[in-house]
Amino acid sequence: MHKTVAAEQMYQFYKANKATLPSNISNQRDFIIDALCQDQDITAVFATATQNAEAAALQLWPKTKKSRK
Repeated sequence: MHKTVAAEQMYQFYKANKATLPSNISNQRDFIIDALCQDQDITAVFATATQNAEAAALQLWPKTKKSRK
C-alpha cells in the first residue's frame, strides 16, 4: 500500500475511533503508516499503537510527577 493511502486510512480510523484512543496516539503515526504499508490489519495496528502509546505515557509519568512533601 502507498503511504498516501495508508495515511488516509489511518485518518479515517482515527476519526471514527478518536474517543477510544489515547491522547498521545499521534506519537505513533510513523509506526501506524509503516504497518499499514505492509498491509497489516488496521484494527491490529491501532491496538499495537495504543499499547505503545500507553507504555510511552507510563515511562514519562515518573519524570513529570512532582513529589509531595
